[in-house]
Amino acid sequence: MSGIWLVSHIALWVLFLVIAIVLVSILRNLGVLAEALQALQHSGGGASIKLQSGAGVPDLPLQTLQGATIRTSAFAGKATAFVIISPHCRPCHDLLRHVTASASAADPLDLGVQQTVIVSTGARDETQALLLQHGVGDDRIVMIDSDSRVAQEWGITATPTMVIVDRVGKLIRQSAGFVAPPARTPESVAHT
Repeated sequence: MSGIWLVSHIALWVLFLVIAIVLVSILRNLGVLAEALQALQHSGGGASIKLQSGAGVPDLPLQTLQGATIRTSAFAGKATAFVIISPHCRPCHDLLRHVTASASAADPLDLGVQQTVIVSTGARDETQALLLQHGVGDDRIVMIDSDSRVAQEWGITATPTMVIVDRVGKLIRQSAGFVAPPARTPESVAHT
């Protein structure tokens, strides 16, 4: 091989080696991703909470917007949805829009919920700005958990997360994330 052919031959082999390294790296990362997805499936379907259905939810102190301390057990006696949000989470904004638009102060997607407690992981001023932005009224129960005790004790790893408990504080249902229901148009109402 002479001059230019030798250089092009070496360049092709270098390119082949680079592509091979990139492919091996991609395959390795896909393997890690597959293992993580399997672990999520075996740990309860991808929920972001460590509590088991039917188990009692740990009683924790939370702060009101006015600074008073109220324990989560104070909401016993009614089926309660604890909606854990973060002011910097876009799906949390969507969920707040849904909560604000619902006719009942107990809605969070209804499931027999009698009251809803919004728990913000943000600071008081961030939370108040978020509530003001979405028109959340004084009829909503809003608590602050800026030191993330709920996340630590309940094992929450993502926001928004809804934790629904029965009248005695036992976990009924949990869900992570929120996708806004489709808007009802006059055509869709006519078909129902």
